[in-house]
Amino acid sequence: MPRVDVVNVSKNFGVIQALSRVNLTVDDGSYVCFLGPSGCGKTTLLRIIAGFIEPDEGDVYIDGKSMKGIPPEKRGIGFVFQDIALFPHMRLVDNVSFGPEVRRWSYKDALKAALSCLEKVGVDLDHSIYPMEVSGGVAQLVSIARALAVKSKLLLLDEPLGALDPKMRIYMKYRLREIVKSFGLTAIHVTHDQDEALSIADKVVVMRRGKIIQTGSPRELYWKPKSLFVAYFVGEANVIEVVARYSDGSYIADGGGFKLVCGWVPNPIEEGRRAVLAVRPEAFRIIDQPMEKNTLRVEVSSAKRIGRLLHLDILLPGSIHVKAKIQSDTNIEPGSKIYVKIPEDRCFLYPYPKGGLEEEISPV
Repeated sequence: MPRVDVVNVSKNFGVIQALSRVNLTVDDGSYVCFLGPSGCGKTTLLRIIAGFIEPDEGDVYIDGKSMKGIPPEKRGIGFVFQDIALFPHMRLVDNVSFGPEVRRWSYKDALKAALSCLEKVGVDLDHSIYPMEVSGGVAQLVSIARALAVKSKLLLLDEPLGALDPKMRIYMKYRLREIVKSFGLTAIHVTHDQDEALSIADKVVVMRRGKIIQTGSPRELYWKPKSLFVAYFVGEANVIEVVARYSDGSYIADGGGFKLVCGWVPNPIEEGRRAVLAVRPEAFRIIDQPMEKNTLRVEVSSAKRIGRLLHLDILLPGSIHVKAKIQSDTNIEPGSKIYVKIPEDRCFLYPYPKGGLEEEISPV
């Protein structure tokens, strides 16, 4: 299971800076997702690791070995594309055995490897059929088997679920992780889908404008975002302009009509300065009676139930609209007034961005 180190990698395409001094370590045996908006540099970084693109500066190391001048086929990697690039004129088994045969394996060994990989990824159909005779999900499993048949220990996946229908995407994101772990692989997976990254990865790398903004576990990124951009881009977040207060060792978001103690403040903020409060919809809790801290009386504008989850539009004191998602069996009608509590560690406070709020949370 190889470790991958990206050291000071930069890449320009004409006047466009795709990557700027990127540093990253992918531990052996880990499943890592590169997550970010379109054009952030995640696919460029993946292709530099693969060897399809040379960096202008910096280097990539696989198991401590520099990849400068090493072509893709010599790097010991398997690559899976969004477009399911199977040869339409070849049977499924021949598609998988193609890589070993190109590497001058005997026909017997190539066929054995192909059949073994097809079995391990869960393709139990007649292997003599052709790609156009199977679903998109099965075809992508075949393409994964093909990437693994040459005994790759590093699997690179570029939007591998992008061409699948929604139901198949849900199945495949969990199946992908099972395959990677069962083969003992290191995997790097590019996606712009937050749910996909948070569901599948050991570590998520959030990128924006050619730079890595934050790396961490899915839980860490969701509940301890180091920047307002990460809080807004990863999952959902209500963002509210407030004034920062500091009292008794705690930061307080002063929204005029309400005050909330904030337990996650990654950067210091001066007393009385403009700030931004971010609260995830899942942070709200319905309570029967007001409590001392972080309790608000709110009005419900709209309510929609999906299973046990209530999707609420609520009006905070000061006429501020926010969204809440609450686990509850209680029916709540629009126009109702209820008490909600937001735990301190679920209130994130950030300095007001110099370029303005809209520019800071923009995905471009």
